[in-house]
Amino acid sequence: MIREIRTTINDETKRALLSGGSKVHTFAAAEEVFHEGDIADCVYILIEGEMEVTHRDENGATHLLNVLTPGTIFGEMSVFLNSHRTATIIARTRCRALALDQEKLINSVSTIPSLSHSFLRVLASRIRDINEKYCDAITRTYQLALGCALLAAEQEESGEYQLDLAALAKQCGGEVSVLLEVLRQMQKEGIVSQLQHNFRMVKLRYNKPKLLEFMGRTAVIPPTIKPHA
Repeated sequence: MIREIRTTINDETKRALLSGGSKVHTFAAAEEVFHEGDIADCVYILIEGEMEVTHRDENGATHLLNVLTPGTIFGEMSVFLNSHRTATIIARTRCRALALDQEKLINSVSTIPSLSHSFLRVLASRIRDINEKYCDAITRTYQLALGCALLAAEQEESGEYQLDLAALAKQCGGEVSVLLEVLRQMQKEGIVSQLQHNFRMVKLRYNKPKLLEFMGRTAVIPPTIKPHA
């Protein structure tokens, strides 16, 4: 689920937003706020009720990504980027939300310090979410690459397997240090044992059934990185 970042909008900030021309929209339960693919025309701040964030995948299945509660800013990324909505927002209960178009948003952020701080926190969190997802995707790639390399490696007379980590890292476009960290994690899980390395070549033994099970877990539901609504 998307990390929810709540604002700290007090009554004074609300009055400032309303006096600046921000409108309060009321949505009935089950009413759609905006739909995935719509042109983004404003940012919302939920002040009452709960809303659902959903996304439809390439197979047409709808997935619940998050539930928004009062104080949550949403829809900001598409407005800042002048892009289309990447998710659908539906009112779970009767809701009220402040709406700011791009011009009002910029004016409000520049004149209301508490609002600018809130948006900074939201944007920092969005960036952190995306970074974490990219890191997870990279780690999964390394895990699968190591698994494939182990299965393809020839067993030596000693019963060990030898891998050229530098060559594998080059193939993956990554770092030897990350591959070693993944191997250490695999060692903790009992997948590999007797791990020896010199930061280029590594020797080890591995448990094939556990390796195959590990690769199966890694390959299930690869992470999809999408901007926020």
